[in-house]
Amino acid sequence: MRELVGIKVGLEFLIKQKTLIEQEKIEMKQISSRMRQNKMYKIAFEISESFYFQWFVALSIVANTIVLSLDSYP
Repeated sequence: MRELVGIKVGLEFLIKQKTLIEQEKIEMKQISSRMRQNKMYKIAFEISESFYFQWFVALSIVANTIVLSLDSYP
């Protein structure tokens, strides 16, 4: 019985993953068509997806947390 439940859960997981992959493909098609129509959108998308920008945002959050933790109240 446990094996059947495990197989059912596994199949449900695979179906959900396939659905998510299909949705991701549809979203990327929409994004690419929008990038062809709007150059500012393309520039903003490329910046937001860049490795260095993502690291900059993460480091800014860490630096902000450290600065806020140094503040002392009476």
